[in-house]
Amino acid sequence: MRKKVLLIGDFGIDDSIALIYCILNPEIELVGVVASYGNTPRLFSIRNASFLLTLGRVQVPLIVGPERPLNGTQPNFALDFHGPYGLGPINPPRISYPLFPFNKIFDIIRRFPGEVHIISVSPGTALALTYTLSREQIITQVPSINIMGGAYLVPGNITPIAEFNFWSDPVAANNTMNQGGNIQNIPLNVTGKALVNQSLIQLITAKNTNPFTPIIGAILSYFLAANLKASPGIQGTPVHDLLAVLALVHPNLFTFVHRKVQVISDQGPAFGQSIADFRLGSNKTAKKRFPSIAVDINVKEFRKEFIRILTSPLRK
Repeated sequence: MRKKVLLIGDFGIDDSIALIYCILNPEIELVGVVASYGNTPRLFSIRNASFLLTLGRVQVPLIVGPERPLNGTQPNFALDFHGPYGLGPINPPRISYPLFPFNKIFDIIRRFPGEVHIISVSPGTALALTYTLSREQIITQVPSINIMGGAYLVPGNITPIAEFNFWSDPVAANNTMNQGGNIQNIPLNVTGKALVNQSLIQLITAKNTNPFTPIIGAILSYFLAANLKASPGIQGTPVHDLLAVLALVHPNLFTFVHRKVQVISDQGPAFGQSIADFRLGSNKTAKKRFPSIAVDINVKEFRKEFIRILTSPLRK
């Protein structure tokens, strides 16, 4: 049975790869997309999602997400990595794709009670608002929530210790990570291992099996160059957000541990840091209380799946 997915993204490069994966994967039924701020301003996030959904011939509700963090401050965008419009070298056309207000999320959940899996690969603002507006509905009717964010005992990617999504809205991240045990958290601990190099990009683009192929090649090459500039010597580019989707359909590729999480929102050098208790014996508390954190990934199988889906033909 195909898994119904509501994808919350800030549609820069890796979010766009995650969306393309959802569109091409026969195991996934995309039932809605929320476009938020983050890697790029909300306007471009909406434009990029509209472009990709249209290219994939997919008609699902495209929901307008938040444009700034919960505290109302001006967001910081990752344009150095994702380009001026969020899709690397691509300036997508303005497409008249139907947009829906934020409360459409709850209509989707009510329409498919117990079936909608939420995947959040943007700053946690949209997910935190969803909990605030209807916590009981989320807890009782959503079987799983996958969150890309955090860095536990590994370097951050926006500060020495903080990951970008959690750092962008640490109040929201802390709120969502303490909502129960149906949360899977995909941090830099695993996304930093699943790297895509130029050879892998060329392998995918050479097949040219779907309308996304030229876009995949262009944006991943741009992302690889940006990551090489930021981290000279890196063996490839991470595709962080894709792994949150992969963990839903292929959880066996990951090693998870249940731990309590705290995200620091106090101003200072620890701002945005994610902390989990990895001491021996700290996992004895009931699993229902804490999220499961991915701490390892089968990189070989990741690469096989990456190639398999991104070279698949467009579904009819």
